[in-house]
Amino acid sequence: VNAESRVTAAEYSAYIIGNIDEYLRISGHAAAPGTAGCFAASVAGAGTGHRTYGNLKTANQNCKAADLEENPSLATAGKFTPGSLQPKTGPPDDTTADPAGCKLHAGGNSTGHIADGAVENQNMLLAGGLFKIGSADIAYQTLTELRTKENTEGLKTLARAFNAVTPAEDSEIQTQPVAPAAAAQMPGFIAALTRLVNAPKQLAGDKLHEQVKALYGKPDQDLKEKLWQKMSSIKAPTDHDSTNKGKSLQEIADISLLTEMLSNATIDAATQRPEATS
Repeated sequence: VNAESRVTAAEYSAYIIGNIDEYLRISGHAAAPGTAGCFAASVAGAGTGHRTYGNLKTANQNCKAADLEENPSLATAGKFTPGSLQPKTGPPDDTTADPAGCKLHAGGNSTGHIADGAVENQNMLLAGGLFKIGSADIAYQTLTELRTKENTEGLKTLARAFNAVTPAEDSEIQTQPVAPAAAAQMPGFIAALTRLVNAPKQLAGDKLHEQVKALYGKPDQDLKEKLWQKMSSIKAPTDHDSTNKGKSLQEIADISLLTEMLSNATIDAATQRPEATS
């Protein structure tokens, strides 16, 4: 089950990373100063190879997922080279649009060009919604906006596409529990809490509710403080090859060791291994 989950997670990640890659490719195109990321300024000079959005989707299988608003799907079948994360048709070709004096987005191969300014392209989304084609120009998110704004249209579009194909039983990875009772229904939370308290077997029934109550405490208690009280008892393995072996968390300043301990604890919680937490 874990192996299947990891493969699925890799597919999701590859698709989303692919959208970011597409965004960076478009943003980085600059045939002349000030033209980075631009499309054909109008359809007047559009010649052979220039396509509307409808043409693009029909001609290129890899481009059918360009607009996640229209078809919220993360299906990757047939879109990658076997055994690779490379697009099936190879990397996009960079092609200069002479009429506009700038480069165009190539969606999979040299026939994937889009002519801007046509009504059929209005409100089209590219790179998972990180670019939005208007009636006369392109609205896009800067890298700073992607980092600091959670509610941008592009990020919401990616989230909708991801959630549309995420199994219901895995929905806990999309949201945080709003109440202790909700947390107690989440398999991942139960597994992590079991490891946190070093229970001999997975918590259930009264024991689960007792630990949830102990963790959350009264409504006015600081959850972070409660979590730290639980975590502060964790120590580095006594057989660890470092000067920090056997030390508690608050005594360790080695970022690499802390990261390793966090990774180990996370993996143990996810796989519900029976041995004690290191």
